[in-house]
Amino acid sequence: MSVARVGGTICVSIVGGVFCLLIGKEDSESDQIKFWLSDCEFAYGDFRDEESAAHKFEGFLVVGSKNGDTLSLFEMKS
Repeated sequence: MSVARVGGTICVSIVGGVFCLLIGKEDSESDQIKFWLSDCEFAYGDFRDEESAAHKFEGFLVVGSKNGDTLSLFEMKS
């Protein structure tokens, strides 16, 4: 398990014929996360039942692939 914090836009692109979720800026000075979207399931939730997290986050999106990779995206409250 690894954790990274990356800010920037989220977009979907086709890389090598496979859909890929790209998070962050695409330049040599920024970090970017690439998550392959083949055979994935998506789940969305919020933190209504968790008081401490509800103050920090609007909601979250979890993307899970059949090979066991999981990507969790949290939307920060402004």
